[in-house]
Amino acid sequence: MRKINSQVMKSYNALSILKLVRQNAPISRTELVQRMGLTSASVINITNEMLQSGLLAESGRTNEGGQGRKSLLLDVRPDAAYVIGVHLSTESIITAVSDLSGALAGVTTRPLEGRSAQSILDQIKSQLEQCLARTGVDRSRILGVGLSLPGPLDIEKGIMINPPNFPGLAGTPIRALLESQLQLPVCCDRETNNAVLAEFESGCAAGYKTAFFISLFRTGVGGGVIANGNILHGFCDSAGEIGHTTVDIAGPRCSCGSYGCLEALVSEQALLGRVRRLQRMNGALQPREADAGPQTLEELFRLSQSGDEVCTHVVNEAASYISIALGNAINLYSPEIIVLGGTLPQLSPQLVELIRRKIHARAYPHQCSRILVVPSSLGDMAFVRGAAAHAWERFLPGLLGADTAGVNAQAPL
Repeated sequence: MRKINSQVMKSYNALSILKLVRQNAPISRTELVQRMGLTSASVINITNEMLQSGLLAESGRTNEGGQGRKSLLLDVRPDAAYVIGVHLSTESIITAVSDLSGALAGVTTRPLEGRSAQSILDQIKSQLEQCLARTGVDRSRILGVGLSLPGPLDIEKGIMINPPNFPGLAGTPIRALLESQLQLPVCCDRETNNAVLAEFESGCAAGYKTAFFISLFRTGVGGGVIANGNILHGFCDSAGEIGHTTVDIAGPRCSCGSYGCLEALVSEQALLGRVRRLQRMNGALQPREADAGPQTLEELFRLSQSGDEVCTHVVNEAASYISIALGNAINLYSPEIIVLGGTLPQLSPQLVELIRRKIHARAYPHQCSRILVVPSSLGDMAFVRGAAAHAWERFLPGLLGADTAGVNAQAPL
């Protein structure tokens, strides 16, 4: 047992060092010692092993050692290994190849064409092959594939449980099926968990210990939490599911079966329907003109921005619902930063600003006015970048001769 624990700790330290090098390259061993709190001997031994295995490379020298002594600078070797990130949403499938430095290449995006299990599996496989062809990366150099998926999701078993917006995937062992078809290891997590991981590692949440990410798509809302530097999965991997929190007890029935969920009140269909109902109430439309008024979110937000009274009211109402749900998240998780991702924040800076104002105006808790509320800095790529980051976390220990499961449980990369 002592030997196993020693191996896991060594791999944990190696992964942490590699992460620091990736984020701060070029960096010296002296700085690694200071940041890691390890002994110089440990850092030297670990980095020497990674230099010999080709994961790290020398990147010049610095005079930081003093008295003419030059310290070796380290960087990752981007082509040492690769992973693939895949994001499945209600709107599209995005795939990308990530090298060891975290850079993405061969990004491919396609609208989702069918929602049956087989159709989605076929689309992912086809798009992944296209992505590899674009980059020219040999499959033998791919460590594995990371999936960003809608919840609910059994992360360890890789099973879609009963996703409200993907009923055809209910009970589907998507990880096992894709591993069989792709002949590559596959890992998965909820899309919002991966997105908050990406923002935490290389986006607007970098440097914060606690962050909340909310995704606001046309037909789906989700959330992910970083708590003290780690993704919070919770019981049954369900932490952060803000889309199915109740914000109006008299609200409409949601696809999940409950009533008044945030997702049911701020979807594209719900917002456009609300505009049309208000226009009819105001006499602007007759019942036979049910298709009049804005037909898309883009039109709704454009009209709101230009001062249309009804559209402005609906956007403000949506911001209120979202801020109510986020207020509950603040009371539960106390994040330092809230990241607004997905389609709605990208389409409407006005909506982002309204949400920010409503959060900062909350009387309780006292820190609300100090919470940073920002749109995602990674945009659509947050989810696929997070899928790749999760894949590195899961499969990189194998290159270090580590027990993958043991390291992954303790050292998210």
